[in-house]
Amino acid sequence: MSSQAVPDIAGFSELRPEPREPGRTLLPPGVGRLDCALEQQVEVERVMDRQLGRTLRGLKVGGRYQRLGFVKWADYVVERVGIELRWAQELERLDRACEKVPELGEALASGELVKSKVLELFRVVDEGTPVDERRRWIERAGGMTVRELRREIAATRTTSAPPVADPEETEPGSWVQIRVPMRVASLWHLAVERVRRLSNSEMPLYRCLEHIVADRFSGIGWPEDVSPPPDPAPTAESPPPPPLRVKHRTMSAPSSDVTADPWELDGAIQTIAELKKKARQRLGELLEAMAAAQGWRPLGFTSLEHYAEERLGLHPRTVRRLIRFHRALAKYPELARGYFAGELSYLKVLVLLRVAGTGTAVWTAWAAKRSYLDTQRAVAYAEPYAHSRTMSALPPAGFGAQPRIVGIHSDEPESLPARIRFWCPADLLPFIRAGLRSCRDPAGGLPPPDWRCLEILLVGFLEQAQDPALEQLIARYPELERDGWRCTVPTCSQRAHLHSHHVEHRGQGGPDTLWNKATLCAPHHIGQEHGTGAIRVSGRAPDQLYWEIGRRPRGGAPLLRFYGGVKIGVKINASVRTIHGLPHRLVRAREPMLDSAAR
Repeated sequence: MSSQAVPDIAGFSELRPEPREPGRTLLPPGVGRLDCALEQQVEVERVMDRQLGRTLRGLKVGGRYQRLGFVKWADYVVERVGIELRWAQELERLDRACEKVPELGEALASGELVKSKVLELFRVVDEGTPVDERRRWIERAGGMTVRELRREIAATRTTSAPPVADPEETEPGSWVQIRVPMRVASLWHLAVERVRRLSNSEMPLYRCLEHIVADRFSGIGWPEDVSPPPDPAPTAESPPPPPLRVKHRTMSAPSSDVTADPWELDGAIQTIAELKKKARQRLGELLEAMAAAQGWRPLGFTSLEHYAEERLGLHPRTVRRLIRFHRALAKYPELARGYFAGELSYLKVLVLLRVAGTGTAVWTAWAAKRSYLDTQRAVAYAEPYAHSRTMSALPPAGFGAQPRIVGIHSDEPESLPARIRFWCPADLLPFIRAGLRSCRDPAGGLPPPDWRCLEILLVGFLEQAQDPALEQLIARYPELERDGWRCTVPTCSQRAHLHSHHVEHRGQGGPDTLWNKATLCAPHHIGQEHGTGAIRVSGRAPDQLYWEIGRRPRGGAPLLRFYGGVKIGVKINASVRTIHGLPHRLVRAREPMLDSAAR
């Protein structure tokens, strides 16, 4: 079977020769070495992931991360680790499986089982399972594919443990894209923000549109062929609904038996994340080479995704993202420089790809000094205009400003320069389509385009979505409206249970004026600013606030500092040099970068 030539990749000469087993079909030139390189790279990732998962578990237990100035575990993960929350949860679960069931850890370390099989087996094997039964399961899993093992476990499992979900896996769905005029894009931003304010949460775009459509049907009546979408069924991992009123006793506080220093744990996490930078890029490079050469065919697999899942233990969507990430670094040198310099995390690079183009250098320089949450919000606003032929989007020019939209603005019906794009679950798509159809003329005639139907939906929602209670709160607490109805701590995503905080405390003579008030969520306000002292804010609101996040109880530099939304004194914690289980050559290779960044 013929195959394309394997691209020339640095480091191939260091690999062992291609395997030549008796009776095995001769592989095309380079495919065996490429397969070998991928297995070695996944092994390096496995060692680092085990250490990262163990350290994350140590920081999460007892709420130790709250001493670093974070309220939500997800906020810490995206800001300090630079990965998705679900991926961090999988790393924790993998380390827990190898710790509680040593046989799984040994099988993973020896290469007998890949990561996906270990996670599947942890559904039926735990510390209470007899040793003989554990070994039988491991032996059976070694002779099965991942899909066969998943079906076998589903057929024999008697526990109520939920099925394993890949950290980047989502429910079935598709992307929805609508080209719209500038005025409709502006209405879209206003309507989405209004829904999020009314719900006190950062709802995804498809959920915001669901509320807008439901609001229309509640006014004109539900069509006979459409029923309200059911509420999502609770899962074992779903958090309980928040209480209507938050009291101090409901807030989780760090356990009293905490002995490990959270700042040392954070330093270890930063060192591992620094080591993973090159490893992640290298893995994406090798996967792209395998895709270009179609090397999975002579190895007996049906696709690259099939090869990665069975041979490497990687989920198909993870593979696609790694290839996309590597291509982005190769195409945009600004992103590559920011990523390897420690200014951009893996998540920030993926977010900036949504607006990458002529203004990539400007966006990279701006995002390097902002938190991940601020970067994500700015990109979400600019994305509809980023891929237009007549316009481009640039980052905000000042604190609290929206991204700048430059170019030719036209609201002519034939001019559709902006693009609204969001992912939507498959079971919600018929409901969204029904909402758009309801905006057509009931007398018939030529149906209007989708953007016109969307405009009718948005205008109707904005005209009706007037909450008297919200208007009273705005009149009483104008700082909430000024701060966008969210916690103003740069690393916090909370939009619920908001308090008005006096920057200079009233007990210390602080005035009751607007410049002395900042919006904080209840946990940050009561639990940390007035409680543990993990954060401190000073200055003048809204654009001259100085934040100290992760303040140490015995003094010293805080974990993070911001002034006017801009990071100041950014340093990479290089206090942890030796990581158990990591190849020493990797640690030595990264030390010069760590030293220069620390200086």
